Amino acid sequence: STAKQDDVLTAGVVVTVGEDVCAYNPVFGWKVRRAPQNGATWIHVGPVPAACRRLVHVHVDCPAGEEAAALRPKKFICLDAAFHDNDQLKANAVQTFKALSTDDNGKSSKVQTVFRTV
Repeated sequence: STAKQDDVLTAGVVVTVGEDVCAYNPVFGWKVRRAPQNGATWIHVGPVPAACRRLVHVHVDCPAGEEAAALRPKKFICLDAAFHDNDQLKANAVQTFKALSTDDNGKSSKVQTVFRTV
């Protein structure tokens, strides 16, 4: 199914990861901020902007750039455009997910995280 931005206004749960959605997309950010006022639970992974802190119900704190790894996904697919032609950023992401797939001794863990760009 497809969703529209307005669907966030009636969502039961809103999950944001990473950047301050309210800053880089003000129209959608306004809708995200309105969702908790309409009864939604807002979960944010990563640093929470001060302006939104009081609206976020669940905060998974982690350093900027490590938000996706904090979720410990089995598979992570990212748009190549999200790296803005920054090869170092992409290399850091690959290394972060590789680290998730190894144990404390550097051996492959049972749970492997697949990272791909499209």
